[in-house]
Amino acid sequence: MRGAWILVGCLLMGGFFACGPGTGGRGVEVESIDGVEYVHNPADPIQAVAVPRFEEDLAIEAEDGDGNIRFYRPAALLVDREDNIYVADYRDAVIHVFDPDGEYMRTIGRKGQGPGENQVITQMAWLPDERLLVFDHRSRRSSLFNRRGAFLSSHPWTQSHFLLFWAEESGYLAEETVFGEEPTLMVKKFDWEGKEIETWGEFHPYRMHVERSGGSAISIGIPYAPQSIFAGDGERGRLYHCFNRSYRIEVYDGPGRLTRVIDRPYRPVPFTAEDAEEYYASVDRRNNPSFSELARKVDLPEKKTVTDGIMVDDLGFLWVKTQETRERDGITLRAYDGFDPDGCYQFRVWLEFTPGLIVRGRMYRVHHDEETGFASVKRYRVIR
Repeated sequence: MRGAWILVGCLLMGGFFACGPGTGGRGVEVESIDGVEYVHNPADPIQAVAVPRFEEDLAIEAEDGDGNIRFYRPAALLVDREDNIYVADYRDAVIHVFDPDGEYMRTIGRKGQGPGENQVITQMAWLPDERLLVFDHRSRRSSLFNRRGAFLSSHPWTQSHFLLFWAEESGYLAEETVFGEEPTLMVKKFDWEGKEIETWGEFHPYRMHVERSGGSAISIGIPYAPQSIFAGDGERGRLYHCFNRSYRIEVYDGPGRLTRVIDRPYRPVPFTAEDAEEYYASVDRRNNPSFSELARKVDLPEKKTVTDGIMVDDLGFLWVKTQETRERDGITLRAYDGFDPDGCYQFRVWLEFTPGLIVRGRMYRVHHDEETGFASVKRYRVIR
């Protein structure tokens, strides 16, 4: 059943601005259709909240003061209630723990296939009781550790998981991909034995260009191929989803229950001849003639997808990474759009790096140094 259109504005609540019905028009329109709230935003942000800024206050370098390598390929990051920093090393398959001042505390796990060991750590999450959930993609299993790093239990996967959205007492919410002629992408909740509890929906997997010859096949990635992009907000029990060929963000708060759709006018960024040359060059660097030949057969897009990444910060704001860029003093900046927990387009910020985990007014990210080849973990104060 269609509801009347409601103009919404901005209301100061608890020190922060939020959009709500009946507070005066600022260009945001909300309608209800069959129990789903549609939030139609203007092309430009409301900017009723201060645009966030980041000020670096800590760097944990790959080498310690004695020249010892502390980590090689930091990947997943996590922060505990005392602001200790957990860094999963992709290559070494261990988790290094540092205190809030960046001092090394301990290492969790080791590389291997036995209990409490991992091969490729891709995701981590806290349970409410402070148990640590770790995804090992290569071993295809989930493991639980206590906060001090003692191994508790593990269970195998029946399919592959790339994304972990959140963990709670009854289990965890994750993406499940089934590969094959027609790949499928599901979001499901699992218990601590790996059994499926509920299905949140079927979405759009990334599809590659495949060419078959006889009994063999070769596949190659397609630049800006449309696919599902996700972000999980465990604090509020929300799953954000964007099928990135359009600026439309769906919000789910239960298995298959769509509660909100967020959109705004957006002009896609063209895929240029320079983009094509960069794609071909990246394939040619493999020094594999078969891949280079196949890349020239790929149907390249006319336009780039809207986003290749979204995330939710600790205040419930959704960040959308767009494909829009600009140059400033020789530095490439990218536009990020920010939406408040009500789905209102509040700010746009141009950044030279991708924001990472935001916890209690601090942002944590992995910084790759192109000159040295090493990576560091950096922390920033979030200034709003």
